Amino acid sequence: MKRITLSVLIAATLCIGVSAEIRTWKTITGTVIEGDYVSTLLDDVVVQAGDGGEVRLPILKLSRDDQLYVQLRNPPKLSVDPLESSVQNDPNSICYYEGNKSFVTALYYTFGARVKQLDRSKYEHEMRAYIYVFTQQRYDPDKYHMIAKIRSRPFMLNKENNYEHEFIDDQSCRILSFNLLGEIPRGQKMGETLILIKDKRGEIIAYNSSKNWLFNGIDKLDALPVGAWINNKCNRVHPTAPKREGL
Repeated sequence: MKRITLSVLIAATLCIGVSAEIRTWKTITGTVIEGDYVSTLLDDVVVQAGDGGEVRLPILKLSRDDQLYVQLRNPPKLSVDPLESSVQNDPNSICYYEGNKSFVTALYYTFGARVKQLDRSKYEHEMRAYIYVFTQQRYDPDKYHMIAKIRSRPFMLNKENNYEHEFIDDQSCRILSFNLLGEIPRGQKMGETLILIKDKRGEIIAYNSSKNWLFNGIDKLDALPVGAWINNKCNRVHPTAPKREGL
């Protein structure tokens, strides 16, 4: 089995805005302030107090819980690479259509991801990878088939693992392709992949998408089951039926 690293077409680390959350901030010197997190500036956190004014607090003087919260609001920069491995089985499979013989190619794929932290900022929180895999209909490449939704186990990036995590899911997906009458394409081929990295709140902190429209349609994809067919607007469709003229 050979592992193949797909080329990264789009990879980004996101700063996802979250709704205001009033916290009680505490320092090791006994200072207590209630307010919303605004931003992090160098070694300070900026908090908007109840009177509307902003207060800067040294991060190293915050309580342990507050330091962890600041980390959560400032995820590290990540690179996300899709991984896949494939093996060909059943090389002599044959199908018949109206008495004509065609050889079927069956490829069994497994999918995963490699996540690297690009900086060395402290981030003591678990994250997960979510992978969506699509094939394309060979007869109509504008139709996409969701063949896998994968959720990784929680993982952390730190000095012990050299700030890198890699995994391949155990479940394999079979992709069949063949040509009827020697020339009419049938079956599917590998299509597109979307990988999301989420923190423990479920917020997206990084992603890799082979097509922009996949990431833009994530809400629709989450509502669809494995096995659904979609178009490039992430709307559910039916695969295109072949025309019978000439067959």
